[in-house]
Amino acid sequence: MDSSPQQLQERLSEMSSEQVKSLMLAWLNDDAQSREQFSTWVETTQPNLELGNITSQLAFQPLNDAEMLAQSLEALTEYRDNRQSIAHQDVAAWAESLGSDNELPCPQ
Repeated sequence: MDSSPQQLQERLSEMSSEQVKSLMLAWLNDDAQSREQFSTWVETTQPNLELGNITSQLAFQPLNDAEMLAQSLEALTEYRDNRQSIAHQDVAAWAESLGSDNELPCPQ
């Protein structure tokens, strides 16, 4: 892969923010120095992101694409029917607290 800034930007823009974050952290920890090395890293590294759901018992349940889509459609239908949702800030605060000494309860 050519390591021009434009081509790197195009490749990175195709990735999710979590993939980019994971890629950058891995690259920084690998002591790679040049843009060419980073370009190669982008092409050869697939961050290990497993998609899934957190159960009411706070256990991770891996889901495939079809299951994720079904849950998303179900949540959208429920929202459209009830117009009730959980604020992003509440979910983000809860997620950030996971693994800390002061874990917040899962927002309902």
